[in-house]
Amino acid sequence: MANEMNRTLQENVERRVRNYLVLYACVPLFIAWSDEVLLLVAAGFGGKGSSDLAHKTIIFAVTAVGTVSAVLLNFVRDLGLPLLLDGCLFRVRRTANRLIEEGLIEYARSLHAVEWQEMERKRAGLPSLFCHCIREQRELNALSARYWEQYYVNISIVCLGAAYFAVSVVLAALRCRTDLIAALPLGVLVIVVMVGCSTRMALLGRIYALPLQQIMEIRPEEFTREISRRWSSPAMDLLSTVERDRMHEAHHVQW
Repeated sequence: MANEMNRTLQENVERRVRNYLVLYACVPLFIAWSDEVLLLVAAGFGGKGSSDLAHKTIIFAVTAVGTVSAVLLNFVRDLGLPLLLDGCLFRVRRTANRLIEEGLIEYARSLHAVEWQEMERKRAGLPSLFCHCIREQRELNALSARYWEQYYVNISIVCLGAAYFAVSVVLAALRCRTDLIAALPLGVLVIVVMVGCSTRMALLGRIYALPLQQIMEIRPEEFTREISRRWSSPAMDLLSTVERDRMHEAHHVQW
């Protein structure tokens, strides 16, 4: 079940990022071939020979855009680019996991559970505890999946857009002209800024707040029984390696 959810999340991210890759790829290619494209567009209104040449060139340009987009999409998929970006730059998943751990410990303290100190000392089992306790919260789990999908899409759009913006600026500078074509990179920059601001000002707050809401909706009796089973009994001091790996795989903030 967890593997299928992760696969669905990855497919949705790839599908949504693909549309932006096509748009991004058009900008530097058009800047590089702007003179030729404009001449061929004008030639398209000429004789049959000029029209055929323009038609073939347009087909070539579309093929080039599709090829560049496909290569970059494979790069996104094969390298797990969203996870790589999050782990190296943004670290939102790490922050969310830390908030979950602190939230579980604080919830145990609020219930006067004697195990809260042991939970704070041995945090390895906290992610699996969280997954176990929220497994019935279907609506909130679905909402969490949507938030993380949007987050992965947004950071891919921002970072790939920033790279395309830099390439487009270099190509526009090499043209040594000041015209509307030279301003095309600003369109990419607008997308990057808008998506980045939306992520920073709204989406991250929802991502961080939702797990805490899920923790508060855990039934106290179930929670105290589970932490007692996991942290009080010497036989259940820590989950086995196999079980811990399985529960980590089910963790909803993983890919």
